[in-house]
Amino acid sequence: MVRMIAEIGCNHMGKMEIAKELISVAAHVCKADYAK
Repeated sequence: MVRMIAEIGCNHMGKMEIAKELISVAAHVCKADYAK
């Protein structure tokens, strides 16, 4: 089974709201299973 992992890295610039938005986009738009 293949799992898709989205790399968020430091793109959130330490801001929780940006991190949450990136995770949401990774899950819903990119269909990623996980984000790191």
